[in-house]
Amino acid sequence: MLASENTTLAWLRKRGPPIPESLRHRLFRERVIRVYHPAEERVARVRPDAPLPPGARVLVPKAQVAARAPDAPLPPHLRGGLRRLLLLAHPAFIALNKPPGLAVQGDDDWSLAKLIRRPEAWEGAGGPVPFDPEELRLVHRLDQPTSGVLLVARGPDNAAWLGQGMAAAARGIAGVASGDLVSIRKRYWAAAEWDPSGSPGQHSAISERVAQALLTRASPRFQRLAQDVVRGDERKKGVTLLRTLQPAAAPGAPALLEAELVTGRRHQLRQLLAWGLCAPILGDRVYGPRTPANRGPLFLHCHWTQVSLPGVGGAVVTISAPPPRYWTTLARRQGWQAILQGTEPHALES
Repeated sequence: MLASENTTLAWLRKRGPPIPESLRHRLFRERVIRVYHPAEERVARVRPDAPLPPGARVLVPKAQVAARAPDAPLPPHLRGGLRRLLLLAHPAFIALNKPPGLAVQGDDDWSLAKLIRRPEAWEGAGGPVPFDPEELRLVHRLDQPTSGVLLVARGPDNAAWLGQGMAAAARGIAGVASGDLVSIRKRYWAAAEWDPSGSPGQHSAISERVAQALLTRASPRFQRLAQDVVRGDERKKGVTLLRTLQPAAAPGAPALLEAELVTGRRHQLRQLLAWGLCAPILGDRVYGPRTPANRGPLFLHCHWTQVSLPGVGGAVVTISAPPPRYWTTLARRQGWQAILQGTEPHALES
């Protein structure tokens, strides 16, 4: 297990009772979470970031967990809503085509973290879904305005190894010789407005020449771009493979880009395009212009995910998700229909 995953809070998220994140933190604040240390044969209070020794047991008080407030009834428009998003039901995980605007985590009653465990959210024609909603566990997230493929583990054991694979991918660990970790790759589409009069921001490690070459003509292969991503006082390098699928037709017009993240820093692609290439994603009001013309949805979509399962000869699962409908209008105006229409919802296992 990776060091950052071997903490009390990480263990509870993947193997503990399915409770809201806010309740987990409240139990830690109330100091009622305890750990049994087998080597010392003692029970002690524990912090959420404390590492777990081998063989330790995490003790969660059943009374506090059982006493949490009952779930509010689902609004009519959410009943069966997740069934329409289902792309794949694999024995180890499911894949959803997350719509923009849906929060993955948070205290909101209608966040995905809470909806996935509600049986009524999976209602619909065709009978019951081939999994128990109570077993579903989140292992990664997409920003609220971002759409596309989202993986959800089935059960704590699958959540453990799938979460380790996600953490390894975020660190840029491309392959593991032992085959003990799952390998996960994700590709995004982004519509970015290219302004050739701009210059790279101060956080960029990308030259203006590379920016112009990338965004003014289609490149047959991905270009590897590295940028320093600032998170508080800590500087981390984000590495992105980026290529142009359709160049900008004119200055100020959007280009259609495809990106594969080698590392998984927070807002890595959004920062790279806005700060590194002076080409913010359309609809990005965090890193792009906060103008009335940029009030639309965020044009960032995870259209392709590949999961190589652990073990020698492990299966490779490839999942594709079509973009939201608002991409259609832009694609028609920019002549991108042939590219975007080639993506139908499907999942292949080899």
